Amino acid sequence: MSKQTRQVAQDSAASYDSFRQGKVKQGIFRGLLVLGSVTDLRALLRPVRRADPQALARIVKYLKSIDALDSDSPYNLAQIQRLREGKWSRYDRTFYAHEPLEARLVRQGVGLDEAHLAALKQLNHTGFDLYDPAVVRQCDPPSWSVRGT
Repeated sequence: MSKQTRQVAQDSAASYDSFRQGKVKQGIFRGLLVLGSVTDLRALLRPVRRADPQALARIVKYLKSIDALDSDSPYNLAQIQRLREGKWSRYDRTFYAHEPLEARLVRQGVGLDEAHLAALKQLNHTGFDLYDPAVVRQCDPPSWSVRGT
């Protein structure tokens, strides 16, 4: 999270606390509470340390739906296993962010290859950022070199 984003979140959390304590009677938090979408803004400040099981289940479902979670897709299988084990490297986080975005684009009618490239572009990543170097070594692709190791 950038310093500016963190500051906005902290300011928002402070404002939310003021609203909950009755110091503020109206404003954005009143509207959000009426809609039921604010539970605790302080949660935004807590870094995610591992994959959420429900989110991971949705990723697995998506990958199965496009036949990308079988013996022909050892990288995806290995990345999913790492996430299930609680691993959380920058590559794991990139994979975890990339797949739901790609799935959403596919649901919106974007072709699979285009959705994959668009998700990479939107997240400012390359294909090398999706798989942990340990996964690349495990799957031993002859055409890839492991960066950063």
